[in-house]
Amino acid sequence: MNSLDSSAPGKLILSGEYAVLCGAPAISIALDRRAEVKIIERNDSTHMVSTSGYYHGNWRYHCDENGNIKWLDELPFENFFALFECIWKRLSFNPRAGLHITLDTNQFFEKISGFKYGLGSSAALAVALSGALLSLKKSSTSVVSLAHESHNSFQHGAGSGADIITAEQGGVIEFRDMNKFFNLEWPTGLLYKLIWSGKESNTIDKLHKFLRKEKHKSFNHLKNASQQVLNFWKRNDLVSLLNMLNIYVDALQDFNSHYKIGVFDSGHQELTDMTKNIENIIYKPCGAGGGDIGIVLSNSIERIDNFVKKAEKLGFISLNALIDPQGLFLRGNDND
Repeated sequence: MNSLDSSAPGKLILSGEYAVLCGAPAISIALDRRAEVKIIERNDSTHMVSTSGYYHGNWRYHCDENGNIKWLDELPFENFFALFECIWKRLSFNPRAGLHITLDTNQFFEKISGFKYGLGSSAALAVALSGALLSLKKSSTSVVSLAHESHNSFQHGAGSGADIITAEQGGVIEFRDMNKFFNLEWPTGLLYKLIWSGKESNTIDKLHKFLRKEKHKSFNHLKNASQQVLNFWKRNDLVSLLNMLNIYVDALQDFNSHYKIGVFDSGHQELTDMTKNIENIIYKPCGAGGGDIGIVLSNSIERIDNFVKKAEKLGFISLNALIDPQGLFLRGNDND
């Protein structure tokens, strides 16, 4: 092996956020913003990781036969490579030749501020890196298993795994749990645009805050609404689906008011209010909320364009991102 390339897409949770943690279905979409990994053999026994995205730099390390890593260069902060170490350790990897591993998550960050968009960069990286290292080791271990276990440890047990499955599978996913997920078709005529709030959200903190709280009836309403969104999605009845998504947003707001997690910060609330009392258009925060990304959906390009213009005048940023039908991609280049 001279070199190996891998990549995996980011994701957007369109419905089922929080509810999916307790058995409700989520609809998750793979987006064409990809985490990219490149591995090249070195001419010595020292390993090196180069990063491009949240931080730019190079860090050397050694490892023992059990996969324990000893960093030779000072890291920017403690646990900087926590996800990388989780994957490497679980794989118990100790290759003879040194490796130069490049981790590129540039597509998940705003260039000027360096803030993340909230499109699942860590899960995409977990899948891409797990796939590359398993291929290099010629291991029969499942990519999903290694990526999910490592990412779950990285998130301290907070995530559902929907982001891992979406990154590995690509396309549009109905996710219920790690062993029960299905491919979905995108409804004919459903249009969308992503809107970035301009601020970051701490997904892990929000998920843990929710999991610590006693369940309220508003959560059952959210679970029921999640199921109904999926039902209408499968029927390909666009007007009914948009009406149900509007009901879902109301349920999400009610859930947020009782759990006080901060799903709807002032920005998301302002954007949500812009679609109230207007037919066939809805806006909602995606995932944990409280910043990061949201989505506006409609059957009318004119309504979406008008919404985006108003949002941009208020300082929000629209993002171009298409549904990515491809999940994990691997390509090896062996010149031996």
